[in-house]
Amino acid sequence: MYVNTTDVSLSVAVWLSEDRYDHSNDPKEISATALLKPIRQIVLGARVEPSDGIADVINNFDSGMGTAVHDAIETAWVENYETNMAKLGYPKRVIDKIWLNPPRGADLTDRIPVYMEQRLKKRFGDFMITGKFDFIMDGQLEDFKTTKTYAYTKQTNDDNYRLQGSIYRWLDPVLITKNDIHIQYLFKDWSPAGLQRNPKYPKNKVVTKKIPLLDLASTEAYIRTKLDQVIRLKDANQNELPLCTQQELWQDASVFKYYKNPAKTSRSTANFDTYAEASLRHTKDGGCGLIKEFKGKAKACLYCRAVTICDQAKNLVAQDLLDATAIA
Repeated sequence: MYVNTTDVSLSVAVWLSEDRYDHSNDPKEISATALLKPIRQIVLGARVEPSDGIADVINNFDSGMGTAVHDAIETAWVENYETNMAKLGYPKRVIDKIWLNPPRGADLTDRIPVYMEQRLKKRFGDFMITGKFDFIMDGQLEDFKTTKTYAYTKQTNDDNYRLQGSIYRWLDPVLITKNDIHIQYLFKDWSPAGLQRNPKYPKNKVVTKKIPLLDLASTEAYIRTKLDQVIRLKDANQNELPLCTQQELWQDASVFKYYKNPAKTSRSTANFDTYAEASLRHTKDGGCGLIKEFKGKAKACLYCRAVTICDQAKNLVAQDLLDATAIA
């Protein structure tokens, strides 16, 4: 169920309410993306029926945009890859080698196989591990990420991307043969001005980043450890579950804002990462200013199905680190 607190128009709200993810009701089936989640989110999420969850429809905007981009890329390949590759200058002899979604076991001699949006499955103990990749060309795994430039410059998700790609390769090392994943960043907020401000800023609106994958043994060890935690803690009381970390909460570090004139706080004079840095500026200006700490909000909770029953989320609301409507 959804609420619409921002009064999104019906024309757009219907799109944001769409969910075409191939969910499974089997508690013993777990996806690669689920394995990346904090153990608290996995365990508590299993205690909430899908129909019981209430979320704000506006929180589906980012995932909706991502899905739209994925659909557009897949459509361009499935319906027009020959024409589009010719536009890009590829000769017919190369285009003719492309084989889109060939059947498993097919003779690929002198062909370039391209696989898109297929779900992989592999039995592991009592569990069925699954994963739906974006794109594989000639053994090279790619993943499309519609995101903000912050994720690229701060490398906030590199470890998760590495793990996700590693699990996909573990699921089918015959299909995925290369030792890295190519993350195709498609930036929603890219601007030329960013190039002047930050040397780590992406050079273009679309950038490829290669991230090395874990070896198969290390990947399997990660999966085993995570599943052992799920089994051990599935019936545990909340106070026995590990708290989600600041990184898992997508919680930015505090910002210390300095106001040279305490009577004017509509806009800060300068922002600092630490109180010590702000204090130095305060001292330099003769101690007449004001320093305020602005703590980062816990953004990940807004996308967690267990947020309404999570004690940590309630504590975050009490500390003003999470909007109270998230647990209403």
